[in-house]
Amino acid sequence: MKQNSNKGRRLVSTLLSAALLAALAAPAGAAEDGGQAAAQAPQGTEAPAVSGMPVTVKEMGLTAVERAVRENNSTVRSLKNIASSIDTVSDISDQYAAQGGLIQVQIENYKNLIAGLDAAMEGLEPSDNLYKTYAAQKKLLEDNLKSLQLNELTMPVQQQAYASAIDDAVYDLRKQAANVADQLAMGAQDMLIGIKTLQSTEVGLNRQLAQLDRTLSMMETTRKLGMISQYQIDTARHARQSLAVNMTTLATQRENLASSLALMCGFDASTLVLPSVLPVPGAADLGKMKYEADLASAKDNSFSIWQKQCDLRDAQNRYDTAIAGTAEAVAGAKDALAAEKITVESAFLTTYQTVRNCQTTLTATEAALRQAELDFSTAELQYKHGMISEMDYLAAKDTLDSAKDAVDSAGLQLTSAYNKYQWAKQGLV
Repeated sequence: MKQNSNKGRRLVSTLLSAALLAALAAPAGAAEDGGQAAAQAPQGTEAPAVSGMPVTVKEMGLTAVERAVRENNSTVRSLKNIASSIDTVSDISDQYAAQGGLIQVQIENYKNLIAGLDAAMEGLEPSDNLYKTYAAQKKLLEDNLKSLQLNELTMPVQQQAYASAIDDAVYDLRKQAANVADQLAMGAQDMLIGIKTLQSTEVGLNRQLAQLDRTLSMMETTRKLGMISQYQIDTARHARQSLAVNMTTLATQRENLASSLALMCGFDASTLVLPSVLPVPGAADLGKMKYEADLASAKDNSFSIWQKQCDLRDAQNRYDTAIAGTAEAVAGAKDALAAEKITVESAFLTTYQTVRNCQTTLTATEAALRQAELDFSTAELQYKHGMISEMDYLAAKDTLDSAKDAVDSAGLQLTSAYNKYQWAKQGLV
C-alpha cells in the first residue's frame, strides 16, 4: 500500500501534465465551448474593436467570470473529464474477473497435466529413467500450480490494493484540478479588475488631453502677443502627441486583455469580456474579516500545505529503522511542512494588511473628495459672479474630477485586495 500511494501520486502528475498540454493545444473558441459559454454568460452586444474588426462585447462581474471559468475553461474541463473517466469499480472488477478466469483455466490445465503424468508413471519403476523424467516434470508442474493457486488466493487483496491506489490517484487528481480551477478563476478575476483599472486610467488621460488642448489654445493666443516662444508651444504639442500615443497603446492593451479573458472564460476569439459594475466592499463586508478564524481557514484549505502533508505521510510510510536515510527524510518533510505553514501565515498577514491599508486610503480619498466638492462649489459661485476666469473654473472642475477618480481608484484597489483576501481564505495565498 505504501508503494501504491506513490504510484497513485505519479499517476496524478502524468494525468495533469497530459491534461494541461491538451488544453494548451486545443483550438481557442471551439464550438461546444463557445456555445455553452454564450448560453451561460450575459448577453453580448456587437461593437467595434480597437482594431476595427466587429466583436461581441460581454460585460461581466467577478462572480460571472468565476462561474464561466469553472464551467467552460478548456483546461478545467479537461481535468474534470480525466477524473470522471476513471472508474475504480467496474473497470477494475472486470479486469480482475477476466484475470481470475484465466488463472482458473490454467490451474485446471496444470491439474490435468499432473494427472496425465501420474497415469503415465503407474506402470514404471521409480528407478527407471523415464519415471524420473516424469517425476521431475510433475514437480515443476506442481510448483507452478501452487504459484497459480497462491495468486488466485491473493487476487482479492491485490484488487483491493489496486482499487485503493486508483482511488487515491483520483482524489489527488480532483484536488489538484480544483486548485487549477481556483487559480484560473482568481487569475480571470484579476484580469477583469485590471481591465477596469485600464478603463479608469483612460478616463484620466482623456481629461489630461482636454486640459492640454485648453492650455495649447491659451498658448496660441499668448504666442501671438509675443509673450511665449514657439519652442514652448512645440513642447506642449509634443506632450499632447505623446499622451495621444499612450492612450492608443492603453486601448490596445485593454482590448488584448479583454480578448485573453474571453478565451479563459471559454468564449471564442471574436469576443471581448469587459467589466460591469464591480462593487466596493462596504463596512459590513470588511467587518466580517476575522483574522484568526480566517487564517485557520486559509491553512486548512491551503493546497501547498496539503502537498507538504502528503510528502510527510509518504516519508513516514517509507520510514524503516533498518534503511539509512529514511529517518532524515521524515525529519526533512516535517521541517518543510512547518516552513510552508509559516510562509502561508506570513502571506496571509500581508493580504490582510493590504485590505486594511486600502480601506484607509479609500477613507482619505473620500475626505479629499468632500473638500474638492466644497472648493468647486466656491469656484462655481465665484465664476457666476465674474470673480474668476473660465480657465480657473475649469481647473477647479478638473481638480474635482481628479478627486473622484482617486476615490474610484482607491475603491478598485480595495475591491481587488478584498477579493484576494477571500481567495486567501480558500487557500490561495
